[in-house]
Amino acid sequence: GWQTVSIEDFYAFMKGEKNLPEKSFLLTFDDGRKDSYYPVDPILKALDYRAIMFVISGRSLGDEKEVSPFHLSSSELKRMQKSGRWDLQSHGRDDHDFYKINTSGDNGHFLSNKLWLQDEQRIETSEEFKTRIYSDFVNSKNDLENTFGIKVISFAYPFGDFGQNSINFPEAKNIILDTIKSVYPMSFYQVWGGNPKTNYPQSDSEHLFIKRINVKPQWNADDLLTVSENSRDKTLPRQD
Repeated sequence: GWQTVSIEDFYAFMKGEKNLPEKSFLLTFDDGRKDSYYPVDPILKALDYRAIMFVISGRSLGDEKEVSPFHLSSSELKRMQKSGRWDLQSHGRDDHDFYKINTSGDNGHFLSNKLWLQDEQRIETSEEFKTRIYSDFVNSKNDLENTFGIKVISFAYPFGDFGQNSINFPEAKNIILDTIKSVYPMSFYQVWGGNPKTNYPQSDSEHLFIKRINVKPQWNADDLLTVSENSRDKTLPRQD
């Protein structure tokens, strides 16, 4: 008796503007990967389910000949969208590569660290950091909206990192969470272990900070239902 919901319905639920069926959930996938779309789409069709694909615009959009064979192309994403089974949302543009963050050549996440500017032989300033992450938020949103004619209202943090895992810039978390508000009404992050996993409607919230559970390969149906049943009165996003 479980059913999926759209990203728009979930947003309305979280804003306290809409009720959802008791047995409902948000099914999400990351990266715009071919190996997520092709095996899953027939299952969605058979179950009358829908899902959200968080797309890395820098890897899926642009010249079809240059798109990675690992990531879906814009034409494949358009086919997904046309099916009515998939919502496309943002997973950033350039923030899935690892970048140098110091003189030793150590690498770190794009969103949560100050980058080493090789040509200038210095680390970027706090203002340059702010400008860079804001540009990635905006550009990935615009890429998807302009290409597919959709409204992008959510962002999934790459690697589940919204600055809490910064190596060289402890202030990253606060800056990221403040900056994202001006671009997306919702952002998604993963929770692990014994951390609370339930999302509650927040009608007065300026920005919705949404928890996701990362479904483990070794889980069976009972494991998944145990997690779902614990929050059965609320819609619980899943990341697969």
